[in-house]
Amino acid sequence: VEHGAGDVTRARAAYSKAVELDPKHADALNNLAWLDFEREGATPRVEALARRAVALRPREPQMLDTLAW
Repeated sequence: VEHGAGDVTRARAAYSKAVELDPKHADALNNLAWLDFEREGATPRVEALARRAVALRPREPQMLDTLAW
């Protein structure tokens, strides 16, 4: 699901399901963190999602960017 297409609710549900099925799905963790950051701001839960993504792929610029925000 491409959240850039505007269906944020559907994208969030898909990323959540992906993380539920595979807790080490770095892209889903990162994208879920970003969507929730846009909705909630920098909460401890959002930071935890972003940190999990970075821990899985520490050299990935998009993961680091999400965590930095």
